[in-house]
Amino acid sequence: GHEVFFHGVKNGTPYFWGGKWRSPVLTRQYSPASSPGEGGRFKDVSMKPRSVSDYVASVDPDIFVFQAGTNFENILAGEDVNEIERLIGEYIQIAASRGARVLWIGPPDARDNVRSVKKQDKASATLRSALGAISEAQGYSCFFDSRPVCRITNDTGGDGEHPTHQGGIAWAVETARW
Repeated sequence: GHEVFFHGVKNGTPYFWGGKWRSPVLTRQYSPASSPGEGGRFKDVSMKPRSVSDYVASVDPDIFVFQAGTNFENILAGEDVNEIERLIGEYIQIAASRGARVLWIGPPDARDNVRSVKKQDKASATLRSALGAISEAQGYSCFFDSRPVCRITNDTGGDGEHPTHQGGIAWAVETARW
């Protein structure tokens, strides 16, 4: 019963969201499933990322959900996070400018030999700090730390940053429950 507009940018960062990235990037456009039991379809295209302002102007959302993956943690756990916190704060204010609730889904866990717990903790702390003002304005925390519900243990195969199919399903279920 909801209309969902989805836009995924591979390795997306707030630089993309502000329209500050001019060259095309690999982007995933999503077509929803035709029935609840089916999965939707993604199509990879190369296009210039749209800004948060563009989405607010064209879609006027009731809920604006941000979700940045494990690749974004490198920026969030960097030495000087002031600029990235400023950009996040700027874009979430734009997202909320017409009354939309803003929600932010944190990245899943990563295998310790790929991304240290210390780095993941710092990235999470940066996000919480950057989202503090909007959480206070909305009256609830808009940040969902998905690491506890999407553990990628040291014996998990794959690249150690992206959940397995089953892990992704569990992550999606718990995120939706949130």
